[in-house]
Amino acid sequence: MDSRETDFVKAMNNACQTGFTASGDLTLYKRMVMAFFVLAGLMFSVSLLISQSDSNNLSQSAAVGNDGGSEQTRPPLFVPKSCENLTVASSEDLINKLQVYDLWENPLPAAVPPVILDRYPEGIDQLPIEEKKKAFLHTLLPIALVALSEVAEERRQLMHVLDKYKTPPEEFSSEEEDNTSWKKPLKSSERKFIANLTQKYRTTSVTGLLSRVKTVPVSLILAQGAIESSWGSSRFANQGNNLFGIWTWGTNGIIPNEREEGKNHMVAAYDSLLDSVRAYILMLNRVTAYSQLRAIRKKTSDPVALAAGLLNYSERGGVYVSDIGRIIEYNNLRDFDSLGLARSSVKTTRTDSIFTMAGISTGLGKFFSN
Repeated sequence: MDSRETDFVKAMNNACQTGFTASGDLTLYKRMVMAFFVLAGLMFSVSLLISQSDSNNLSQSAAVGNDGGSEQTRPPLFVPKSCENLTVASSEDLINKLQVYDLWENPLPAAVPPVILDRYPEGIDQLPIEEKKKAFLHTLLPIALVALSEVAEERRQLMHVLDKYKTPPEEFSSEEEDNTSWKKPLKSSERKFIANLTQKYRTTSVTGLLSRVKTVPVSLILAQGAIESSWGSSRFANQGNNLFGIWTWGTNGIIPNEREEGKNHMVAAYDSLLDSVRAYILMLNRVTAYSQLRAIRKKTSDPVALAAGLLNYSERGGVYVSDIGRIIEYNNLRDFDSLGLARSSVKTTRTDSIFTMAGISTGLGKFFSN
């Protein structure tokens, strides 16, 4: 606050104590009253603009993402402009970081900051159970939203390609096949996109891609992650960022302690928690064992209903499916399905926004100097 604004505050205090008697004081009083209402109006306007901006982000995402089978608000469909990548040294450090980004206290912000933790700290299992669960969920939430936004962006691009055809092809055939007429309306970058997409999702069928390139509810990701990683404290989560117990037959993995003799599978290891979530979503979207989940998803995106398509995920079958439903219901995980993703992790408070708009602070000083 500069000297002129300080004088203004002193003048206000004196006016309250002694009243206004001279015409000069009365003029100053009028100016102060006018300034008060101008500033109040600006504060209210900025508040509305910020709220409207967040609302537009979420409503736009919901509109683009509603491709049938759901009446719930969908996660945001834009890939954030920037993500904040974090490393924490302890569970206390994790909670502190979550507090800094408004990701600790409930209710969480409607537009969730895209804050990406690389791995859970080993000490998370030492937290009281409710704090442990909260730290796990509130850390995984923005990571899951970022992974889902990438899938949604793939679907947006796929729909953009299909809009270029009067009659979309049934197949995106490969280079080796004779029928490659589907390439004619497309740019080189779009052809490359389709080639990568068919390889990633293991189908050249347009119907198959439309069934597979889709998001899943955040609540389902959180529930299965909680079960498979013991709320972020399992050996596989700590050593390999594997939150979902995904197996691998490659070279980058962790040998299970109780692996049966003669078996050669390992539990996959990932460079980050985000990679683990990406692998989980892709597995549900392309592996034959989860075709039932994809069939259910055509009708609904309710997480408990979708869980019925995960009978093959665990040897416990129906009991495992019931456990997913109980985790979702007991922990109110459906509440996370209505949250969106902010475009940036940078926090701008309402106060900062007000006093950076058009140099309002300096402007007030000039107003009282006239």
